[in-house]
Amino acid sequence: MVNPDCFFYLGMLKSAQMPKSILMFFFWLLLCLPALAQGTRPAADNSQEAALIQKLATHVRYENDGTGVQETSAVILMQSQAGVERYGQLVFGYSSATEKLTVDYVRVRKPGGEVIDTPAANAQDFAPEVLRSAPMYSDYRERHITVAGLRPGDTLEYHTTNVIATPLAAGEFWFEHNFPKHIAVKQMRLEVDVPKERELKLKSPNRKYTTTDSGDRRLYTWVVENIAPDRKDKDDAEEEDDNDETPDVQLTTFKDWQQVAHWYAKLQGERVIVDASIQKKAAELTKGAATQQEKAQRLYDYVARDIRYVSLSFGVGRFQPHAAPEVMQGSYGDCKDKHTLLSALLRAAGIESYPVLIDSSRKLDEEIPSPAQFDHVITIARIDKDWVWLDATAEVAPYALLLYPLRDKQAVVASTTEIGGLRRTPATTPTKTQILFFLDGKVSETGSMDSTVAISATGDGAVFLRMAYRGTSQADWKKLTEYYAVGQGLRGDISEVQVAELEDTAKPFHLTYKFHQDNYFTVPSTAATFFPLPPLALPPLRKSKPQEQL
Repeated sequence: MVNPDCFFYLGMLKSAQMPKSILMFFFWLLLCLPALAQGTRPAADNSQEAALIQKLATHVRYENDGTGVQETSAVILMQSQAGVERYGQLVFGYSSATEKLTVDYVRVRKPGGEVIDTPAANAQDFAPEVLRSAPMYSDYRERHITVAGLRPGDTLEYHTTNVIATPLAAGEFWFEHNFPKHIAVKQMRLEVDVPKERELKLKSPNRKYTTTDSGDRRLYTWVVENIAPDRKDKDDAEEEDDNDETPDVQLTTFKDWQQVAHWYAKLQGERVIVDASIQKKAAELTKGAATQQEKAQRLYDYVARDIRYVSLSFGVGRFQPHAAPEVMQGSYGDCKDKHTLLSALLRAAGIESYPVLIDSSRKLDEEIPSPAQFDHVITIARIDKDWVWLDATAEVAPYALLLYPLRDKQAVVASTTEIGGLRRTPATTPTKTQILFFLDGKVSETGSMDSTVAISATGDGAVFLRMAYRGTSQADWKKLTEYYAVGQGLRGDISEVQVAELEDTAKPFHLTYKFHQDNYFTVPSTAATFFPLPPLALPPLRKSKPQEQL
């Protein structure tokens, strides 16, 4: 709405006989300024979208002790059958150990006014797909609700309440939020309610917010309107996501990274238990080792290869690992569990080590000391006065090699000593990354080609090849090699596949196979035109999404 005083100023502009273009500009500015001040955008045409989120509201309240509650409500218009397929089953995630989720209502409002409530019996709790093999390794659960009576033209409404009954860190809280980018939203509202006297760090560089005080509380409010789906090319969007993983809103009560380091060092350190079973295993593995480096390598190889990795993100359900003897007995664990076992074995051998909190995709924002910035845990050990970085989750990575997404990144060493805090991971690797391709063959008089292909790989390339062949049954190695050969430009028959040094990560990975292709070239009556040799190139390395989640 335009202030009536605007017309007074418009009359003054007219009397001044200003040029028409300038007059129109000032008139437009007067009309648009209120909307610009509120951060609104012109409404997009969302009539062709599968569904339109008319209202999406999130209210988060934190207390000084770290407990809190998050309420979410939504009003969504189904504009086609595709929208019904997308929202016909709602999924809400929560941590069963620390949170209590209540679905207050799920209902469908028909165009004529009829309301259909979804009964509570339509809700079931499951462990996510990634946890099905080891659900006890995370308290994260999902509540699936099948919406009753939903059809195109209907409006879906729901409200959930998630109570944080047990704080993840006593006396501290942190929060991250991203506004939607790939769905149509008419209005999105976010409210964060905190104790007014509590010192915290808040960052929201691209989204403006308002602050309101009431008694001993302070309310931060964001309102975003008319969000249109971003339909950039998929590859371009992924590349952009790789380069910009910073959330729209970040908030934390931790004062600095040392405080984060001390908190997690205590939480994790309680589980580095060196009992008789750990001491016996460490002595068995290091028997005959002449140096601390050799001892550390043997212990690392055992945890990396013999303890199965359960790929879970750090912070999904639990921040505290299982006790080291429990991990060893079960022979599997997630990243924080594998670090804890490795740390206990190293301690039994007289080597101190520490957990390192790191993210495998996004860049660390040093201004916001928050545990939410991490999705992975690795290890740093002090061996012969040198710092050695270890990641046992890759299973077949050579000793002291960090994969590309973890190199040259800021991370947090969790320790209560002076080394606790920010530290950058190595930019280089102890092993050179290369893949050597050898092809020895001949072409027959009829135009067919028979050859022997040999591949030797070290560094990152060897790790990925080892992971592929190690995770595939030997009966399917031929098919796997066919896929790999096509990527190298070899389209033909594959046979006699052999893999050497699959488990010995100290040696290069070797793959050999026989290759045959009929009609490699057409035999003419006078002259022959040969096809070019296959391109011997590998796809470029790119950052990957978090392989596990700590």
